[in-house]
Amino acid sequence: MTDESGHPAEAEPFFEKGVPTELELAAGATIRLPLPSAAGAGYSWSASCASGDAGAARLTIEIGPLAAPAGEPTNAPPAAPAGEPTNAPPAAPAGEPTNALAPVVLVAEGLRAGEAAWRLVLARVWMPDQPLVDRAIRVTVL
Repeated sequence: MTDESGHPAEAEPFFEKGVPTELELAAGATIRLPLPSAAGAGYSWSASCASGDAGAARLTIEIGPLAAPAGEPTNAPPAAPAGEPTNAPPAAPAGEPTNALAPVVLVAEGLRAGEAAWRLVLARVWMPDQPLVDRAIRVTVL
């Protein structure tokens, strides 16, 4: 079953899960929110300020590295000592295929007090007028 744009009707809610409609953060603070990836189907996320105080916050999309398959050489930096925090994704278990997509993260940075409406879009670059997700986000920086 597909919707009027040809997308699977049940796919859209999956890709909107965890995507906020409002963000509130302090000036100088950073919030990192994981987003679902659809890169395997040619989709990528973008963020743009639609209205309001565009200088109050910066929203960007980061694409992280894939986990290295276990037992294969990597040029990644050495693992952090035990108990130290790390941002690196875990390596895939030995013998498991690594068909996962690179992690995608929405990064919101509070620059100064203000409010703006941002637009978060998941679309194919060759089909920008047919996004899988087009979400308005109200961003308030205190």
